[in-house]
Amino acid sequence: MGNKIIAVGASLGGMHALARLLSALPRDLDGTVVSVLHRGEGSGEDLIRFLQSASVLPVREAEDKDELERGTVYVASTGDNEIFAIGNAAERSSSAGTGFMVFEDQNHLHGPLGLVLAPNGNLIAANGDAVNPGGTPNELVEFTTQGRLVAEYEMDAGAPGGAFGIASIVSQGSMRFASVDDNLNTVTIWNRGSQF
Repeated sequence: MGNKIIAVGASLGGMHALARLLSALPRDLDGTVVSVLHRGEGSGEDLIRFLQSASVLPVREAEDKDELERGTVYVASTGDNEIFAIGNAAERSSSAGTGFMVFEDQNHLHGPLGLVLAPNGNLIAANGDAVNPGGTPNELVEFTTQGRLVAEYEMDAGAPGGAFGIASIVSQGSMRFASVDDNLNTVTIWNRGSQF
């Protein structure tokens, strides 16, 4: 059997919860921990030191094309404004690296933290803003898989870092999508209607 993976995702305040989880894991863990944290740019070394102080397992920042090592904790972060795709991902048995770039836009993407393929075939990204601030805070950005911007949806005009996670569905002939607003502790739902 292959390497078992424990995947953990957390928002900006989740580093303490992750440290508590890591402190409970045994030195002989039969698997690999992979974590994605919503965090500020440049916080990598401090975060790794903080998590390592709580864990008997080695903790390190993940690098592109890393071979996963059993009993190691890997931490990743959103640090660019690019969206990549990996073709035939469901059938792959080997790494495709980072895949190919689908969308790069320094004006509309600001540290995307969530991404969903909507029922209409478009991609919708939740901008995290805390990583690469700028533009409209706390918004979702919809674009085609060819990279054409379709629309922007603002959640709230508050502090950056609110848009986190995203889901979409077709219900009663209408496309709907939702995103978590970490600033307000709410879920915002948009209804695109039948014109999707």
